[in-house]
Amino acid sequence: MRGIPCACIFPLAPVEANSKTKSMEPQPILPQGGYPVWEVPPESYLNDPEYPPFWVAARRQAYQEFLSLPFPSGKDERWRFTSLHKIGLERFFVVDKPEQEAALQLRKEYQARKDNRWKLVHWGEEPLWRWPEPGQSSQVVFCPLLEAAQKFPQLVQPFFFREKTRLGGEKFAALTRLWCRNGCFLYVGERTTLADPLEIEIFSPHSPRAIFPYILIVVGRCASARVRIRLRGTEPEGGPAFCSLIQDQFVGSGGELRVSVLQDWPLGTVSLQMGSTVVDRDGRAITLHANLGASYARLENHSKLVGPGAQSLMLSATLARDGQEFDQRTFQEHVAGHTTSDLLYKNALADRSRTIFAGMIDVDPQAQATDAYQSNRNLLLSEEAEANTLPGLEIMANEVRCTHGATVGPLDPEELFYLRQRGIPLPLAKVLLVRGFLEEVLGRFGDGELTEEFLTLVEERLAQSQHPAKG
Repeated sequence: MRGIPCACIFPLAPVEANSKTKSMEPQPILPQGGYPVWEVPPESYLNDPEYPPFWVAARRQAYQEFLSLPFPSGKDERWRFTSLHKIGLERFFVVDKPEQEAALQLRKEYQARKDNRWKLVHWGEEPLWRWPEPGQSSQVVFCPLLEAAQKFPQLVQPFFFREKTRLGGEKFAALTRLWCRNGCFLYVGERTTLADPLEIEIFSPHSPRAIFPYILIVVGRCASARVRIRLRGTEPEGGPAFCSLIQDQFVGSGGELRVSVLQDWPLGTVSLQMGSTVVDRDGRAITLHANLGASYARLENHSKLVGPGAQSLMLSATLARDGQEFDQRTFQEHVAGHTTSDLLYKNALADRSRTIFAGMIDVDPQAQATDAYQSNRNLLLSEEAEANTLPGLEIMANEVRCTHGATVGPLDPEELFYLRQRGIPLPLAKVLLVRGFLEEVLGRFGDGELTEEFLTLVEERLAQSQHPAKG
């Protein structure tokens, strides 16, 4: 692919004419077998015969959309407060194959484990390891997305990139649909209950790679499933990488889906997570995002309730530190009446970190008897931390109960005093208060193993913070 000339899709930054300084700046080194994400893909990629026709059509449509969409601007309310310069797409490249040595070592580690849980492990977009071995039933399909699209197109095609991004990331969603070469697929058939959680692990590649995985989950009528997703790297302090992920979830009538996403990318990562959860009549979806990693992480989370009795619970717990920026945009859409949505996003901010929360509750005219709530709570652990919060309502029906709230503040000095009076050292007292602050969110999700894993990581990261929390 490298031998094929490519044209630039769009300018990434203003170019200074006749600037010797610009021409002398070192350019990123193109990895072997790779090409920049901002260049036009060759026809051999757009029409790759390995992919089914509906995938190829979606890829070509995404290319046209990407060309037509402007790059995000701070003038757009949906990107208000965002540090757009942190994205820096010009640094990243798509490569054909994963780093063989690192991927092989990781595969050996998983093969040596004694773990019988259903699990998919990906190195970027590439399948690395899975349990059990291939062999799907008619009621449960859990495998890499490309394999599912080839073997079960009737299950994949009706939902494949069906929901469009509407929270500002349209350009990046088109880029993801363009470059996506694989991902993970789960289908749970009608009246099927999975007693144990299924696990998906995606490892970020070494810098300066870009990856574009797609996670698609479909839960049928009166079916239920639990899914744990972990996004991580092999090197916690790894260099820059770009990870743009779309995660779409569909819950049928009377179905239930619980999904947790532990985002712990290396600190040099630029992370974009976009996705939708569509819930039909009397269905229920609970989604938890537990966030720790990346230098810049944007989450666009859209909940869409399309049938009476549908319920959605949207949860997020975030620890921000070391100059990290977490950009959270949510949309609770009530299309049908007698639906319920609840959102609780909590952020603890240390050092010079920043968070942005912009949430909207949207109630259609026919969605009478809607019950919606939205809450964003921010705990400042440093005088240099910054939390921005923008909750909102757009209500077109007249028989509803919709409320929202937001708080930003430091640790409670009375609570610190109470703990100190009982002999608890100040650093430990602050950690305990942060744990308690975030634990409420994880407690509502109800996964004790995940709660302990996340809060242990929170304690470790707080101990690594450069500045002590203020009291």
